[in-house]
Amino acid sequence: MKTKKISIILTFILFLHSLSTLSPTPFRFISAMTNDRDPPTLKSSSQSYIFINDTNPNYNWSKTEKENSWCSGNGTYENPYIIEDISINGGYQHSTIKIINSMKYFIIRNCSLDNGYHFDCFNLEIKNVSNGLINNNSFSNAVIEISVQDASNLTFSTNSFDGMGAQFEIGSLSNVNASNFMNNTFKNYEIGIEIGDSNRIMITNNSFTDTTNEMGIPPLTLSSCSNSSLLNNTFSNNPLSLKIIDSNQISIISNDFLVSKERGIFLSNSDWNNISQNHIYDVDLNEGLYALFSHNNTISHNSFYYCDSGYGLSLTSSDDNLLFGNNFSFNLANAFDNGLNYWNHSKSGNFWDDYTGIDADDDGIGDSPYSISGGGNKDYLPIWNDGNDTLSDFILSSNADTLDSDGKFLLSWTQSAHAEEYDIYKSNNTITEINNDVSLVAENIETLSFNENNLDDGTFYYIVFAFNRYGANKSSNNIQVSIGHYPQIFTLTSNADEPDSDGVFTLDWTLSSYADNYSIYFSHSPISEINQTLTYVTNTEVTYLQLDMENGCYYFIILAINEYSNYSSNNVKITIDKYPHSFELTSDSERPDLDGIFNLIWTESKNADNYSIYMYHNFIIDINTSLTLIKSYHLSRFIKIDVSEEGTYYFIIVSHNRFGNNHSNCLKIVVDYWQEPDQDSSDDELPKTPPKLNIWLILIIATIIISTIVGIMILLYLKKKRWISFQS
Repeated sequence: MKTKKISIILTFILFLHSLSTLSPTPFRFISAMTNDRDPPTLKSSSQSYIFINDTNPNYNWSKTEKENSWCSGNGTYENPYIIEDISINGGYQHSTIKIINSMKYFIIRNCSLDNGYHFDCFNLEIKNVSNGLINNNSFSNAVIEISVQDASNLTFSTNSFDGMGAQFEIGSLSNVNASNFMNNTFKNYEIGIEIGDSNRIMITNNSFTDTTNEMGIPPLTLSSCSNSSLLNNTFSNNPLSLKIIDSNQISIISNDFLVSKERGIFLSNSDWNNISQNHIYDVDLNEGLYALFSHNNTISHNSFYYCDSGYGLSLTSSDDNLLFGNNFSFNLANAFDNGLNYWNHSKSGNFWDDYTGIDADDDGIGDSPYSISGGGNKDYLPIWNDGNDTLSDFILSSNADTLDSDGKFLLSWTQSAHAEEYDIYKSNNTITEINNDVSLVAENIETLSFNENNLDDGTFYYIVFAFNRYGANKSSNNIQVSIGHYPQIFTLTSNADEPDSDGVFTLDWTLSSYADNYSIYFSHSPISEINQTLTYVTNTEVTYLQLDMENGCYYFIILAINEYSNYSSNNVKITIDKYPHSFELTSDSERPDLDGIFNLIWTESKNADNYSIYMYHNFIIDINTSLTLIKSYHLSRFIKIDVSEEGTYYFIIVSHNRFGNNHSNCLKIVVDYWQEPDQDSSDDELPKTPPKLNIWLILIIATIIISTIVGIMILLYLKKKRWISFQS
């Protein structure tokens, strides 16, 4: 017993020891995890210099992120490196932020970059870098704010660049691709930004103002660039707003060039560019747009206003340029061209405020060309309006039927003199004014007709307004068009067999568009029209009908109906050949029948024309030649049977018509003759033969009698034997 207790104690001690040896490991692990990195600290609000070279492990993004609280992320698209919310001062010695050799995704945002007056330093220097977003930062006080080389997929967005009016330069971009400048402001610089050897640059919604140099250097220059766009930018108070050099396929669209000292746009040795919808206003010296050695450019729909000391537009040594839709007004001289260029397209040219011709036919085009200074070029279709002529009356009509059945018709109208375009309006009521009850069907139509399609049922009113660019307008008459769609084509089918053996089938038809309901008719001959000779079946709103018909040949047709008209389906022929129906055979015979005379009686076999009666001495499975035909072509539903011999008989009835047969159940009848003696017969008459007894009954009675006799004999024997024994 002691040994057992000692064993238990030792086991418990070993268990506690094992726990003590295992427990320290998790606590050491937790402690190591806790001390692996210092606790995070708050981001610093200032920084003197940031340098990242992602190919150098001592200066790469990963090391920068680990060692600085102002940097976060891992450089992926979903989680880029982010430098944010810091002020950086380069200390007049080096670039405030310099990033080179990086393909990682990064963001610089909400930072203030100030470098000081130093010619070799930049506020932001980027080289061999992709995938960056520079957003909502402030750049100032650097000789050159930014330098970007060999970069792609960069976006400068909502940044503020302020040169403070000093001799500072915005900077340069070289060999930059697929990058964006949007919603930035650039102001108070002596020299602007130059983008060179780059393509797919988007410059959108930026502001370039107050460039201070006296050398005609613009705030923005594109040199040797292609496939780039300038959209919705504002250039204000600059010596020259925009310079495009050795570049092609540049789109300059919807920009404002306001208050330029020397020129608005300078285009040099640049081809296949699109300059359109720009507003060039108030140029003190020289031209609003000056093109030199530039070809195949399109210059359209621009406004050239108040070029006080020169031409609104000048083409020098430039050919094959197309100019149209431009407005030249309030300039010292409107245009100069010493090359071979095209000053109008097929419909119109440009507006010239000093045009001296007339527009006698009031088509908005001057009747004589406008001559361009510098050579023999002319605008052959100058835009001109010498009066606000009243438009003439015109008539609107349509080819719609009185009740148009398909909702498709042509609206057409006569020419309104001096009208250029037409608008079409529609309403459910007569149109007296354009308001919320009137809907615009089509606008700016230059032809005299319009196809209206797919209208629903109803009554509509139309009116056409004619107008021109000078504000004149005229309305047509109202016309009314009523739409009432007829039921559309549809197809009738049936699931009846051919011929159909039971007369029960379903008529199905496809939906007739615009039909409200359907009427079903039939005839015994093909139907070519709906008339009184047809038999009307029913009317329904669904697209099917189940029928139970008698024998015969039927032609069915469906009439789709709505309030406007009707439309008939195809004919469907159905032949009904019904077989005789099932029926039941019975008899009035006794069981067994004692005289062999009885009636067979059966229920009606529907569709049967006549019956055949068969007999056999075994159960009848099928109708064959071994059966005894009692009678054929029997018309009634009973027959008297007289059997002369005893026995068991099986009967079956077959019903017939011209389409087939059917048979009844098989009926069993037993005939067993038996006669009682005549009680009134005289003694001298010979007794009638007694009725035959059933052999089994005789055997049973004989067995009982013999058994009784034997039993009595055995009892007598036993009794006698006891008596003898008693006597002796």
